[in-house]
Amino acid sequence: MLRVLRSADNPSRSFGPFTVTRVAPPPLEEGVELAFGPLLGVHHATIAVGGMLSMHEHRNEEILSYVLRGSLLHAETSGETAAISRDRLMMMNAGTGFWHEESAPETEVEMLQIFILPEADDLDRGVQFAQRPDAEDGGGWRLVAGPAESGANLVVRQQVRVYDAALQAGSELVVPTASGTHPLLYVIDGSVEVGDLPLGSGDAVYSISEAELPLVRASGPATVVLFLVDLSAPVCETGTAWERMRAPAQGPDDQRHRDLIKTMPSGGE
Repeated sequence: MLRVLRSADNPSRSFGPFTVTRVAPPPLEEGVELAFGPLLGVHHATIAVGGMLSMHEHRNEEILSYVLRGSLLHAETSGETAAISRDRLMMMNAGTGFWHEESAPETEVEMLQIFILPEADDLDRGVQFAQRPDAEDGGGWRLVAGPAESGANLVVRQQVRVYDAALQAGSELVVPTASGTHPLLYVIDGSVEVGDLPLGSGDAVYSISEAELPLVRASGPATVVLFLVDLSAPVCETGTAWERMRAPAQGPDDQRHRDLIKTMPSGGE
């Protein structure tokens, strides 16, 4: 059975120059904390020019930063910096602890931040950068990130594969599958039909009982991202991602973000 998350039902919050909409399935039943295995959720965010999230730590989480427009500046405690853009993606493997800062000094940024629980506690820390891959077979799906055995340019230490696709009006795509996984598809922009189910910008469809989704057909130009997730994969139950998931809404984690947010002087100087 397919389950739908409509954009109007996804919680959205604003923190100064940051606006974040969280996309994640609800818990299946009371007392169950993980609704979609190690995939904690997708944050669809916009950052106004000059917005900055000052130096902060991540532990025991895998974070894919997927920029849709603009350029995000990533900075580390070592002083190293890197620009993340539509063509250059970043995977943070936080492991034992990784500190960084992110800002939009020159342009407004729209992006997805995808939060995944790793397979084990206290793995090595690091960060990866990669160009956005070419579409498979010259068109259609692109494998953006996945476990080492998937061959993806960005490695996530968990049984989660991330694909994207840009569709033109009337085009159709068969949805990829992977053994032992279940799908979640999010419509970044545009409109599509998954089987006979219409989806618009910000909508998502997923299944916990089926291993595949029906054919995707574009009603107009559209961009989608697909997650293939092993719902029974072992996960790390410590670290910032786990703590954030268990924090009450509008609780200490929200205040932590407000404390970190700054606005840079005009022009990013």
